[in-house]
Amino acid sequence: MKKLAEPLGVGCGCMLGALVRYTCVSFLASFLLAEIIILVVNLSGCFLFGIFKAAFSTNKVRQKFLTTGFCGGLTTFSTLMLGSTTLFLQQRIFWGVAYLVLTLLLGICAVYFGKKLGQIKRS
Repeated sequence: MKKLAEPLGVGCGCMLGALVRYTCVSFLASFLLAEIIILVVNLSGCFLFGIFKAAFSTNKVRQKFLTTGFCGGLTTFSTLMLGSTTLFLQQRIFWGVAYLVLTLLLGICAVYFGKKLGQIKRS
């Protein structure tokens, strides 16, 4: 049973992350462009990934549930590629490049700062 804890945790976390992403996109779709929503969701997921990776370094099952599972289901590389391709096909080259560059650079920053925040010792 112990061998199943990690893969089941990842699967459950992924389901929860995907549901959160779906809810965010569905709720905000009438207010913002889908690409903006996905950018914010991806950056939030990167930030949370950093926090979870650092904060749960001693509990691998919980860490995998939150990082590989929840954050993996929440963030969407395939959606990033679809959004970029759509912008390029619409001849919106500037926005396609901006979307890719912002997602990558801000994603790296979000993971870094999330990791730093997750390492803060609470007294």
